[in-house]
Amino acid sequence: MRRLEVITGTGRRRQFSEDFKAGVVEETLVPGTVVSDVARRHGLTPQQVFTWRRQARQPVASETEAAKFVPAVVDATFPARPSVGRPRKRTRQVDHRLPYTWVIEGDIKGCFDNINHHHLMDQLRARVADRRVIRLIGQFLKAGVLSEEQFLRTETGTPQGGIISPLLANIVLSVIEAKYERWVDHRTKLQARRTCDGGAAARLARNRDRRAGRPVFVPIRYADDFIILVSGSRDTAIAEKAVLAEYLRQKTGLELSPEKTKITAMVDGFEFLGFYVNMRWDRRYGYCPRIEVPKAQAIDLRYRVKQLTVRNTTLCSLGRKLQELNPIFRGWANY
Repeated sequence: MRRLEVITGTGRRRQFSEDFKAGVVEETLVPGTVVSDVARRHGLTPQQVFTWRRQARQPVASETEAAKFVPAVVDATFPARPSVGRPRKRTRQVDHRLPYTWVIEGDIKGCFDNINHHHLMDQLRARVADRRVIRLIGQFLKAGVLSEEQFLRTETGTPQGGIISPLLANIVLSVIEAKYERWVDHRTKLQARRTCDGGAAARLARNRDRRAGRPVFVPIRYADDFIILVSGSRDTAIAEKAVLAEYLRQKTGLELSPEKTKITAMVDGFEFLGFYVNMRWDRRYGYCPRIEVPKAQAIDLRYRVKQLTVRNTTLCSLGRKLQELNPIFRGWANY
């Protein structure tokens, strides 16, 4: 049995067993008991009794707190726990889950050729008050096309090759952002009591819905190329694809291509705007986005450079050869 030796004022060493200390501590736990009286009765000092009480309390508290907190942090941190060796490092808790697990790769069938003029003009009248501008755009849309000395009327679509065509396409496809306004930007839902802007309100809505287990849809669009990030299951993404196709048909007269509009898992990667986007796993930070150049683009660059640097083309001067190669390299660098 383990004993503790204490040197008293007379120089003698007094030894106390664990049972004796436990008995003294139990006496002090009786309601209405004064610690100093118990210490005087056993010939001890109050400091000794308080020390024994702290020593008896520590193992119980340690086991209780470990049972509460160890299961919550064992997967992400290295706490000092019984039966676990001294950790080499301590890491912060990281959420390794993907915020968006599925992607709807949208592809509109003949976007610039099939834009409905009535839907486009309705959106313009809702935003533009100048009737002369509305009339001028209407004339652009109805100008027609002259092909092989034959005049063709344009009942749908935007002027081919016109600088206004991308702008008109953006106006028509802005209904996509309007559909997912809750998670993109609160423009028409601003309230007087709200102190944050529309973007911050949308960010709060995304976090709130994700924590509640509700699906979240975030569109990313450039002209007629767009994707929808889906926080939910594959069935949710499939259902949303059908809903989006019907929505575009009613609002713009455009249709999604059933063959080219795909639903892809985020971890499998997808191509968007000429780049390959995928998610790479890192054991420290979890999933991290990675943007890569598609192999087909790199192969095409090497082929074009080889065609300009074959042996029968090296007879010209170096300066002329660099003039031929620089536009290609400059375009690749900008890309």
